[in-house]
Amino acid sequence: MTARRATGGATATATALATAVHDALRAGAWSASWPGQRPGRSVLLLMPPDRRAAVRAAVAEACRRGEVPVPRFLRIAVADAARRED
Repeated sequence: MTARRATGGATATATALATAVHDALRAGAWSASWPGQRPGRSVLLLMPPDRRAAVRAAVAEACRRGEVPVPRFLRIAVADAARRED
């Protein structure tokens, strides 16, 4: 999920994302990861397909409560690992 900047600045955005991650994990996401050194505008969530709707709803509600825009969800399909051929 990615979030646009909140009106309260970077701290408000990071706090809202942390709340959204907490709610996503409670709704059934398996894990969450902040790309980079510290919380920012993006979070990677790993979830089973059957929990996708519940996780999206939980994140959207958390963002509304935190008064930040509801994030976009980007779906990434995992493929087989690359192989080196000599």
